[in-house]
Amino acid sequence: MPKRKAFSVEDKLEILKSFEEGKYSLNEFSYICKVYRTTFMDWKHKFDKYGTEGLKGSCKKYSLELKLSIELSPEVKAKRGMKMLEKRMNDYELRNVFLKKLEEIERSEIKQGSI
Repeated sequence: MPKRKAFSVEDKLEILKSFEEGKYSLNEFSYICKVYRTTFMDWKHKFDKYGTEGLKGSCKKYSLELKLSIELSPEVKAKRGMKMLEKRMNDYELRNVFLKKLEEIERSEIKQGSI
């Protein structure tokens, strides 16, 4: 599928009505309209449940201030802290492996008399 395209309510209605004509399978139809099947089924479900209102955009953009003002639960903080510690530990382990390899190379060069 190409990059995501924003569809207007009218576009979504037209696509849904065309599909209802039954000329193509869902896979064929999603390919022709360049819409993921799951997106199409989501539109159909929202239209069946809420009508045209359900097809209006649901993508919300929140300000950075709002995102930063949200207090995280202790569980979420703990999980994020654990992930950060695991990443640091992995970085240190990789660094340790690298340094050991470097020491081996230096030792072998000293034994060969090249240093």
